[in-house]
Amino acid sequence: MSDMSGPSGLAKFNVDDLDTLNGTKLKVLVANPSGEIDVHQTFDCEVQSAIVNLSVGHWTTVIRSMFRHQILFAELLTMLNQQSNREFAAYSQHGSCLKVTSPDQLAVLSNRTLAKEMSVQCPIFNSVVTGASKDDDSASINAIALATSSLAQTRNSTMSAVAYRISTILYHIGISYKDATRLNRLRIGMSPDSTILLHHKMGENCEHKVYVWKNREEQSSCKISRRDPGKPN
Repeated sequence: MSDMSGPSGLAKFNVDDLDTLNGTKLKVLVANPSGEIDVHQTFDCEVQSAIVNLSVGHWTTVIRSMFRHQILFAELLTMLNQQSNREFAAYSQHGSCLKVTSPDQLAVLSNRTLAKEMSVQCPIFNSVVTGASKDDDSASINAIALATSSLAQTRNSTMSAVAYRISTILYHIGISYKDATRLNRLRIGMSPDSTILLHHKMGENCEHKVYVWKNREEQSSCKISRRDPGKPN
């Protein structure tokens, strides 16, 4: 390193010493605030490709070069892991369709709604699972919803809407207490006790709707009986 204004400093800007007969060569000069210059001109092919394409704004090519570079790829995985961790941490702390608990809310919840929510709240995780599933069809959407639900419950046990729906289906086909417990440990279904409690709530909700309907019909019948039969409708 030397002062940029000196002869040796200016000489570092010279590119005549680069041998381009065997391909593109690269020299990177870093001018520090102190006026000193760092010179870098030994790069492997992937790093050189990334630097050249970065300088001209070819972002896709830059990323491809980084993924092909063994050390850079490892660093990228670490950063993606950390960012995905932050995304899911924030997602589990805020409102989500996975946190709905009432029978009416569970009835209208769809896996496509959850998948759409994930694409907004956790773009990195969403990119991974959609890439793994390949096709944007019902089977893929269902798989993404199940994976999201299982992982979300490891963060926050209240994010259990999908697990409740699965447990409800299995409850109606006669799943055993032992099997329900196993699925709960896998974060796929709810515990047997929680599932039974939900069904009690669903029953109460159904009974309430029947009561409201019955009361409305009785009031309507009462009004009809009080009308003067001699008066036209």
